[in-house]
Amino acid sequence: MSKAQSVEKIVGNLKEWPLEEIIESLAATSKTGLIQISNSHIWFHQGAIYLVETPNSPKLSAVLFNADVGTLAEIEGRFTSPLESGSVIDQLMAEYPNSSEQLKLVVNEYNLSGLLELLLPSEGEFVIMPEKLHRLGHTLAQDANQFVRQCKQRLSIWKNIATAVPSTDAVFVLQHEFPEGAPKRTFSADEWKFISRLDGNNTVEDLVIQTQDSAFRVCTSLYRLMLEGVVVEKA
Repeated sequence: MSKAQSVEKIVGNLKEWPLEEIIESLAATSKTGLIQISNSHIWFHQGAIYLVETPNSPKLSAVLFNADVGTLAEIEGRFTSPLESGSVIDQLMAEYPNSSEQLKLVVNEYNLSGLLELLLPSEGEFVIMPEKLHRLGHTLAQDANQFVRQCKQRLSIWKNIATAVPSTDAVFVLQHEFPEGAPKRTFSADEWKFISRLDGNNTVEDLVIQTQDSAFRVCTSLYRLMLEGVVVEKA
């Protein structure tokens, strides 16, 4: 690891200093700023993570739009609004208090998906830029170490899911009969959102697009329903 031009900017290699250790160090010292890894970014405030973006991440304004907090144009406009108007998250939570929980959910899923990518072993270069801020704001920042643990748990679950849902091109259908001897089953609103779309043609990717849910949530629900014998992959 070496200092580069400015004493504030730290440049290093992930082979020498893995990302998980960097995050742990920044959390322990309550740092604020940005970790840049190629075209990916992790924004943190006082050691807590509040935004993770990779080249594969969907547009942030489109993700926030799924929380029913105004039009896409209005949301995009907030990112260029004057700083004194407050962070984007603070503006949205103040104007749409009933959408606060949905905002937390979509931002959490967005960040989890991004960090899952970045935690994979890498030998790339990184740059730490202290005191950098993102207009999204840090109101929904999460404990960094806890967030990493959550990602690792999700990665473990993904490995199990991958054996049952090998591809997002897979098509699932309802079993013709309920599992023999199984008790009555009440489906949650989330489960029904997926089950109702199993028309024999929709792929897993189609379900992700139609429900605007993360691939993880869609696959996890299908995996659970498979284990119960409610759905099966179409032959």
